[in-house]
Amino acid sequence: MTEQPPKDTASRILDAALTEFAERGFDGTSTAAIAERAGVAKALVFHHFGSKDALFLAVAEHTIERARLEYDRVMAEAPPDLLARVLAWTERKFAMFREDPRQLRFLMVSLVHAPKPLRDDVRRIHQTLVSRDAHKLVEGMDASRLRVSPQEALDALETVVLGIEQRFYALPLGARTSAQVEQFASEAKKLLSLLARALYRESPAKKSAPKAKG
Repeated sequence: MTEQPPKDTASRILDAALTEFAERGFDGTSTAAIAERAGVAKALVFHHFGSKDALFLAVAEHTIERARLEYDRVMAEAPPDLLARVLAWTERKFAMFREDPRQLRFLMVSLVHAPKPLRDDVRRIHQTLVSRDAHKLVEGMDASRLRVSPQEALDALETVVLGIEQRFYALPLGARTSAQVEQFASEAKKLLSLLARALYRESPAKKSAPKAKG
């Protein structure tokens, strides 16, 4: 087995900070605890990141960037159908939460529980990336079966996903169990599929299929 290279100091601090912030929130986390978890001197935390606030935002940027890379991969592999793309990305987001629950917990801390100036900064970081990469969802899209314009379809699908995610994020932090991740992922898939009936025309193959004889 190939031995993995050790993480550099900044990466160890980021990973330790992600764990501490996710478990204890912003106010409950100390730079001393982050340094201890990372196995470094406390002075190195300040040397690399300057302050607790700056470290928190660095963790947010790192977490959002990881999600962006996954988004790029999903969009590159997804079929040209808009619903399939939205479903694929929604399912991948919930899969990421299952694979590393710290990401979900940190997301909740950064968007809901952190001090307002930090929440606002995280939202700006997130919105900048979303605005930059939103076009990938509709690039090369096949809109031939849509009853509405591509933008109207996208708005409707994203509204459903956003509504589900907001209810999910509103749960108490400790209540977001694996079972609830599965429940909300399943609900998202079901509601998006139901919405598709209103957004899509029936495929020619289904229209021309002969009825089964009783």
